[in-house]
Amino acid sequence: MSKVLPQHDPYKEPPEFQKCRSVVDVLAVLDQRAPNVEIVPPVTLLRCGLVDFAKEKEGDLAKPTTVELLQDLENQIVWLTSDEGRKYSVKASCKGFPSASC
Repeated sequence: MSKVLPQHDPYKEPPEFQKCRSVVDVLAVLDQRAPNVEIVPPVTLLRCGLVDFAKEKEGDLAKPTTVELLQDLENQIVWLTSDEGRKYSVKASCKGFPSASC
C-alpha cells in the first residue's frame, strides 16, 4: 500500500504577500535598497496585477488579456524585462491562474 504525500498548493502565498492589494504593496514588502522580486510568488504578482489593471474599469475592459497583464506588470516592475526577470515564472503561472484570460 503506497501513501500519497500532500500536494503543494501553488496558489498559497506567504503571509507578508497575502495582505498585498496592489503591485505597489508588493514592492513595499521588499527591501527598497536591493529589491529581490524573485522571492515574490508569481501568483501574488498576478493577483495584484489583475487588481491594478481593473481599477477604474468596468465589464470586459477590466479583464486583461495575458499580453496586457504581463505588459502592465513589466511597466511597473522593469526587472521582469531583464535577463533574470525573463527566467521568473510569472508567465508560466499565468496559464493556470483562475482569474486571468490566459
